[in-house]
Amino acid sequence: MRKFLFITLSIISLSACQVKTDYQKWEEKELNSGVINDSIYLGITFGMSPKEFFAHCWELNKEGLIRQGPINNSVEYELQDLAYPAKLNFYPTFREDEIVEVPATMYYSAWSPWNKTYYADSLQLDVIKWLGEAYGAEFMEVTHPSRGTVQVSLSGNRRISVQKKDDQFIKIIFSDLRKKEYLFKPKLEKKG
Repeated sequence: MRKFLFITLSIISLSACQVKTDYQKWEEKELNSGVINDSIYLGITFGMSPKEFFAHCWELNKEGLIRQGPINNSVEYELQDLAYPAKLNFYPTFREDEIVEVPATMYYSAWSPWNKTYYADSLQLDVIKWLGEAYGAEFMEVTHPSRGTVQVSLSGNRRISVQKKDDQFIKIIFSDLRKKEYLFKPKLEKKG
């Protein structure tokens, strides 16, 4: 009887481990496709070294396309391609001297607490539309156990996630899924 119970529990445990969410299946499919998308924005790519990144940003700054962000710890880029001008502040994450992820925050330049037109809800929809046009990105809404609701797009190795941070800001993250630490490990659920 114990042997039967042990075998039954083992089978249940194994089958539970093998159940994948729609997102996990999508992630696996994209990674196995062999498609490599290193482009992020402004000519910045996954794999750039810190030296290449700083030299590239120096040139973009000289051209007036970017400037130093708030408190001098990010790059600031003003987008005019949205419904209203917006500011994007970003700084890459480097691992083994190469860009593996680029987290950013974005807000409408004219944001104010009394003007709901410029709130993050509107900006998030605007940014998802812009990313769809610029990258051919299709988004899936997923629920992450610690980050909440996130809009996610996958294309080969590149994941783009967009999430409302608060009333003013949204968070955008470009991640290179070839770096296993950026795979979503917790169970994600597709929102209906």
